[in-house]
Amino acid sequence: MSAYLAHHSTQSLVLFFEAANNLAGTIPHEMKVFTSLEFLLLADNSLSGTIPDVLTVMGNLTLFDVERNVLTGMAAANLDGLQKLQGYRVSQNRFAGGINPAIGSLVSLRELWMAENLLTGTIPTEFVNLVNLESLFLYGNLLAGTIPEMFGGAALAKIQLHQNRLTGALPSSLYMSTSLTQLRVDQNGLVGTLAENLFNLTGLTDLRMGENFFTGTVPAALYSLSSLGT
Repeated sequence: MSAYLAHHSTQSLVLFFEAANNLAGTIPHEMKVFTSLEFLLLADNSLSGTIPDVLTVMGNLTLFDVERNVLTGMAAANLDGLQKLQGYRVSQNRFAGGINPAIGSLVSLRELWMAENLLTGTIPTEFVNLVNLESLFLYGNLLAGTIPEMFGGAALAKIQLHQNRLTGALPSSLYMSTSLTQLRVDQNGLVGTLAENLFNLTGLTDLRMGENFFTGTVPAALYSLSSLGT
């Protein structure tokens, strides 16, 4: 497997495994020699196997992207020492099992993208610690249980939880996420009524809640969301 290794700046190091070239095989354990790596970009290939237990030696890692491969195993195994990580992108693979609650300790995370896999279990309550999170993409999995009280962070802008098996009502903390521009919870098993204060989220441009089991009436405040569809 060939790679391109470059200095992104005087302080950073970037490793590109040429994207969209149908590279096959596994991610090599020998990658652990790149202890100063800041960006590890492996998306759009045909890589298989599991994520090797080498990320923990990459204490400077800022972005990890293996989207659109055929990787299996745990979507996030050992994440110790990744306190600088801002982006963790593993969508569109074949990862299975539950979501590692240890992700909640990565307080620098801004992007957590784990969509379109085979993830089961619940959304960890430890996500409440992700105060810098800007986008959470968990759609297209087999996640069940309720949506935890984890929202309300000043940074959170995009939440995509559609096409799962989530149940229960929308968490009240969601209504405090005034920075939200996108909220998708459609195609789940959610229940309850639509609270008036949901429509305090005036920055929403994309709101999708269909194919659930909500009851009651549509609050008149919906029509105050003038940004929807813009």
